[in-house]
Amino acid sequence: FEFLHSMAFSILDGYRLEAEKDSDIPTSCVIHSYLALLWTSLRPAEMSVENVAAMVGSIAYVRNWHGFGLGQNRSDFVLEGEDEISGNAEQRLIRFLQSRGVDTSRIAKGSLDQYISSSNKRRPLFLHVGRDVIRAPTLIRKPTTEEDEDGNNEENIEKIPPVDVPESRLFTLLQKQRRSLVQWFEQLANDPLDEVLQNLLRVALRSPDFEYQGWRRVAPG
Repeated sequence: FEFLHSMAFSILDGYRLEAEKDSDIPTSCVIHSYLALLWTSLRPAEMSVENVAAMVGSIAYVRNWHGFGLGQNRSDFVLEGEDEISGNAEQRLIRFLQSRGVDTSRIAKGSLDQYISSSNKRRPLFLHVGRDVIRAPTLIRKPTTEEDEDGNNEENIEKIPPVDVPESRLFTLLQKQRRSLVQWFEQLANDPLDEVLQNLLRVALRSPDFEYQGWRRVAPG
């Protein structure tokens, strides 16, 4: 426990600060997921305003900014290669659609751009085949370059996360701590309740200046 919340936390938090400075949300989601997993062994007696805000804040950050099941993990990405035939993202996507029985003869050139763009405006593509819903692979067109205000060339491409977000482990963590968290919040006075919810929302919303006071519990039913 001491190692996880001293050296391991310090290393991960350094990476987090660097990613957030660069507005690298995919990498920030990966780091926040592992910051949350540091609290896997947290016992009910060890819960405090600081610990709960850190754990739930990181979980909420990933929930807000990571697209679960939308092909945003690193292992989902297939970057366009150098070969114009086998590496062309649009042609590969068309061949995938054809392999699933889709008639591509009426697909106009450029109509698939929204699914293979290298920018963060790319949309996931889902197919309804029989009784199944299938997600198409995340094929990314080779990025283009643009000149910034200083005349420097910059790649117009969405940042790629360093590793996958451990989605199943985050669900397991939340399920493991769910009962203890509910019981802990039920016993919390109004002032610390304000503090913990305000702190975790600052993390989840990427808004260090977020302020709200006056949280109240809603009676069951």
